[in-house]
Amino acid sequence: MSRKERKDRFSLDVQVGSSGYFVRESSSGFVAGPRETSGGVPRHITVPIDTETGEVRNIHMKSGLGSAPQENWRIVPSEVLPKIASWISRKSTLLAESEVQQIDRSSYSFSVRRGLVTFQVWQMLLDKFAVTLARGLGLFRFDVKEIEKQTMVRAIIDPSVVVRLVRRFRPFLGLYTAIVRATFLPALKRVAKLHMVKLSDMADGDVSLVFSKTGAKPLVVVKHSGHKAIPMAVVIKEVTAWYSKFAIQEMTPRFSFDTVTPLLMQLSFRGLPEK
Repeated sequence: MSRKERKDRFSLDVQVGSSGYFVRESSSGFVAGPRETSGGVPRHITVPIDTETGEVRNIHMKSGLGSAPQENWRIVPSEVLPKIASWISRKSTLLAESEVQQIDRSSYSFSVRRGLVTFQVWQMLLDKFAVTLARGLGLFRFDVKEIEKQTMVRAIIDPSVVVRLVRRFRPFLGLYTAIVRATFLPALKRVAKLHMVKLSDMADGDVSLVFSKTGAKPLVVVKHSGHKAIPMAVVIKEVTAWYSKFAIQEMTPRFSFDTVTPLLMQLSFRGLPEK
């Protein structure tokens, strides 16, 4: 492959201070990872893509130095859903219709699907609001540059500006606190009610978090060929084990901040991923 073709491949660098993440397009897929990990061990995630079908063959992470780093884990997309279904079958208890009705009367049930939709909407709104507010208050300097086929977005956050704003608004802290107390809890209760569901009304594939009014242990209920209940403690333990297995914490870049030095946040990319 020519040097020009390699330069036209998609690349993305996200820099925060002295560290950050990178994404690179290769001849067979994508490679991504932190520029410098918190543990000091190089790690990267590779996503090989079938050049004929465009499908992801697998996702795997490697770590270590040298030309043959160790593979830590591998995910094959076609195996994910069957493994999850198998785990649910092993760990769950099928609820009778009378048990479902009893839980509806004695518990609060919250829809995970509704919660995810709400989170996505609020995340989109908060992202736009936070950027607009930060720029309006002068919290960072923002500019975009295009050099040949590379686009660079830079934001510099000055901690001294943040300190001055905190001092300026400190006299109004009591007022802000009173407003939050008067509006936050009622709003939180209304939002919670919007996410409450009855287990008997769940559609196939829905997941609900169940909290008893009588002190019984919380449950996760999955609607799939009936209502299947799993103790929430079991689900949390499994998620924690997966978090540890995938070394997510170890993939965190090494960041360092202080209240004096301006912080540089930079995003640069070149090309577009091949479809």
